[in-house]
Amino acid sequence: MKLISTLIALVMASALWSQSLSEAAMWFEKYEYARSAEIYSEYAKTNPLPKEDYERLGYAYFVIGDYKKAGPIADSLIKMKNVAPFFHYIHGEISMATGKYAIAKESFEKYETLDSEYNVATKIQSCDLIPTWSSIPDAKATLAKNNTTKADISGGYYNSEFVHFKETGLDSLGGGLQMTDIDNSELILAQPFLENSNGISHRIVVNSTIANASIISMVFLPNSDNVLLTISQPMAEKQIDMVPHIYKGTYNPSNQTVDEVILWEYSGYEDSTSCAHATVNSNGDKIVFTKIGNGTNNSDLFVSNLLNNNWSKPSAISKLNTELDEMYPMFIGDSLLSFSSNGYPGYGGLDVFTVNAGDFSTRKHLKEPVNSFMDDFNFIYSDENNARFTSNRKGGQGDDDIYLVNFGKKEPIIEVHDSSGFIAFVDKWTIPKVYFNFDKFDIEKDIVDIKGLVNFLSSYPSSKIVIEGHTDSRGTSTYNFNLGYSRAQAVKYALVNKGIAVNQIEVVSKGRAEQQVDCSSGCSEEDHAKNRVALIKLIAK
Repeated sequence: MKLISTLIALVMASALWSQSLSEAAMWFEKYEYARSAEIYSEYAKTNPLPKEDYERLGYAYFVIGDYKKAGPIADSLIKMKNVAPFFHYIHGEISMATGKYAIAKESFEKYETLDSEYNVATKIQSCDLIPTWSSIPDAKATLAKNNTTKADISGGYYNSEFVHFKETGLDSLGGGLQMTDIDNSELILAQPFLENSNGISHRIVVNSTIANASIISMVFLPNSDNVLLTISQPMAEKQIDMVPHIYKGTYNPSNQTVDEVILWEYSGYEDSTSCAHATVNSNGDKIVFTKIGNGTNNSDLFVSNLLNNNWSKPSAISKLNTELDEMYPMFIGDSLLSFSSNGYPGYGGLDVFTVNAGDFSTRKHLKEPVNSFMDDFNFIYSDENNARFTSNRKGGQGDDDIYLVNFGKKEPIIEVHDSSGFIAFVDKWTIPKVYFNFDKFDIEKDIVDIKGLVNFLSSYPSSKIVIEGHTDSRGTSTYNFNLGYSRAQAVKYALVNKGIAVNQIEVVSKGRAEQQVDCSSGCSEEDHAKNRVALIKLIAK
């Protein structure tokens, strides 16, 4: 009887072990590597792992960045017979990440003799260069607030708020799940949010007929209500529909929605490629984006220019593209572009570079702590001494996380301002007015006599201006609110181009409220014209 009980116990234990391995493999196939590694490692405490599962465990630790545990596994795997060449590559990556550059170089060179799937020439070069590099003096990178356990991606800015892409989960019926239940999702989709300086965010709802759309980038075109979005359809039947493409839409700031979503003329469908991550300069006449497919070397950067109100056929940026990946471009104003690449010497993964946006020259590689061994991308300055970017480096909250980097407090420039000059400027200040044609928000006449304002704001950085957009009384409240906002935005970009810092400008819309001329009893065309205005108000500190 005791023997039978023992046999039954062994059979049950064997079934449980088999179930554990199946569960670990299931999570591995779902790319939930942390959960898979946890189950595999628990099993391995009492039982030797089959070789295939041992390889999965090593790969899972490698992907989640746990090199302390991945390293010994990689060490043992490359000593086995008939091990896949890929594990020599992994061994090189882990050695590089842990500062063992000579060993890493040896592993990459070994991989080169066995396989050519991964181009490791740049990594071999990096192993020689990294020991000679120094980190950015006084710079410190910290996790931003509101990162989740899934992917959080930084975007650009919209007025004083920044764009934040979060992964959201759907259940088997297509219903939304709370973040606490997201690991049980049947489908994960990225969605755009706007977040203010206090960390309060609200979702931008994209109204389109695209089923199960995942939105991974969005850029607001200057001087208009248009946006460009990157949308993929992970549940589509055709491969061409599953990969990302660029769409355009109309943003409604009053209810935070994007409407009228249609394909951009160079979406990627026109030449059977995947196009993503469009970014636009502050002048609104140049778009850079990522393309992969026909005519590209892996992922390449392309540029399209606005000519006679039409976007030119995109061309590859040959000065930047390599045989590997260039992606995640981000315009910073009109004169600087950041992008990420693994085709140049770097710390590993995708590294952030900046370049002159005018002619794509003067490429600069950012050192630690911006770049790390893992993927770093979507780098954009919030002001001259602070920036934000996205990274999947170890120590984060989730899969990808948003980081803030401060480049260290610079010694203040001590200037003695004549208080009488400050008072004199404020006392003589009269509110400039910029007028608009009916139902228009484009500026037809140059904004004059603001040189003194530019100098004043430069001398007193705590001061700022508030641009109020107004409309006449015709039209609905919602329509006029949006029109007033667009007018204020147009003035903002005109003033930025004249030298006023973005962080010293606030934009508001009054719509048809607080009109210059009261039209409650009727207005002439001349009165209506006086109400179609943007006011530049000074807040002096």
